[in-house]
Amino acid sequence: MKFNANELLDSFNRELNQMEINELYKALIAYNLGLAEITDEINEKLEKVLDFYYERDDIMSFINEDVLFYAGETFDEELVD
Repeated sequence: MKFNANELLDSFNRELNQMEINELYKALIAYNLGLAEITDEINEKLEKVLDFYYERDDIMSFINEDVLFYAGETFDEELVD
């Protein structure tokens, strides 16, 4: 395994700003759509998708809300900032 979740989380917290997180989001969307590469045209469309996400107050997170709800139940409010 190249990395684990804890290493990724540590890296995200120390090294990434919001613009870089947005690039990660775009890559995850492209991956889920089965795209092999992100061209300039595809990047523009992915930017529109991110705009849609950020403009929606009813979307709790980039991660599926059902998954987050289940995670919240699983951790039973043990999470610490």
